[in-house]
Order: sequence, then structure tokens, then C-alpha cells
Amino acid sequence: RHYEDSVDMNVFMFNSAIHACSRNPPSTSKTDRNKMSADGQNEGWQTALLLFRQMKKENIVPNEQTYASLLHACGKSGQVKLALSFLNEMKTNPSTRDPDEKVWGAILQVLASAGDYKKAMKIMREMVLMSGISPNILHCNALLASLSRARKDDVALDLLDCMLNGTVPVFISANATVPVDDIRMARPDLISINTVLAACSRCKNYRDAKIILQRMKNK
Repeated sequence: RHYEDSVDMNVFMFNSAIHACSRNPPSTSKTDRNKMSADGQNEGWQTALLLFRQMKKENIVPNEQTYASLLHACGKSGQVKLALSFLNEMKTNPSTRDPDEKVWGAILQVLASAGDYKKAMKIMREMVLMSGISPNILHCNALLASLSRARKDDVALDLLDCMLNGTVPVFISANATVPVDDIRMARPDLISINTVLAACSRCKNYRDAKIILQRMKNK
């Protein structure tokens, strides 16, 4: 019993340290990064990775919170490939092979920061069809953010309509091998609306932006 408590405490301590790394802002310029390297300092994601490797070296099994914090650290530094490798690693780990909604949310945030809407749509589809998780507001807003960054206002508008109407987007339901009748999209919040408006603005789609504003005004 004392040994189990010790192991749990070790996981907790490493998770707390990795989570702290995920809160560190990334350096803002190449000059900053070079200076940090010269001073022997690491960005948050690098320190998080070192802690994760040390965790494995000590035979401490990472849990979903470990991976979620790693993904957040990757997202703040734009380490998309590394984040996706962590997700794949989770799927091969018996204790984390079924990621929870927090982990899916973290990977969607990573993709949103990079504007990689194609991978974000693929990840959301996998989350729904493979894990049976209905997209919450954080998931939807992350996908909307990636669409806005990529100037895909048409897809963002379609997703917003699905959120308003409670329907499943075509990119999820098309050729689905499992039922999607029980899937419920989150209702949009102010962040959702502002993100879609930003997408319309980037694409100079002022017509649809006005329609959204009028629709919200009439609700």
C-alpha cells in the first residue's frame, strides 16, 4: 500500500512539473530563442520533454494528465509533429489507449495554434467515431480557430450552423461506420461567434458576417 501511494505521488509530482512547463510562454523571436539556448535555458516544451523522459527512466507510468500537459506545452510552442507523436504513443499504452475529452481538446488546441484545419477535422472525426465523445465547446472553438487561421470561412460557417442546429457536421457523418444519432454538438458561445466573424473578416466575407450578427441579434 505504501509503495502504491509512493508511485501515485511520483506521477502527481511529475504531472505538476510538466503542467508548469505548459504554462510557460514560448519565446517570441529567434533572438530570444538563441539567447535562451546560450544561457542554458529551455523553452517550456523542451523542459516538459526532459521531465517526461526522466519519468520513463524511473519506470513511472504516465497517465492521461501527463499527456494532456505535454500536449499543452507543445501547443504553446507550435510543436505539432511532437504532439501528434504523443497522441499515437497514448494509443499504444494500455492505460491511456482511450484518450479522454481533455486530451482530445489539448491536441485540437495544438492544431488550432498551427492553423492545421485538415488534421484538426480528422482528429475531431476520430474523437467522435472512435471514442464516442461529443464535441464540447472547447473542442469546437479550437477547430473554429484552426479554420479561421487557415481562412476557411465556408467550413467555419458550416460548423457554426451545425452547432446552432444541433446537427453533426458532414465531415464527421460522411461514410461513418458507427451511428452518430447520439452525438450532440456544443452550442456556440461568444468565442465561437467571434472566431467565425474573424474568419469572415480575413476572407472579406462581409455578407455572411452581417447575417451572423443579425441572426444573433434576433435570438
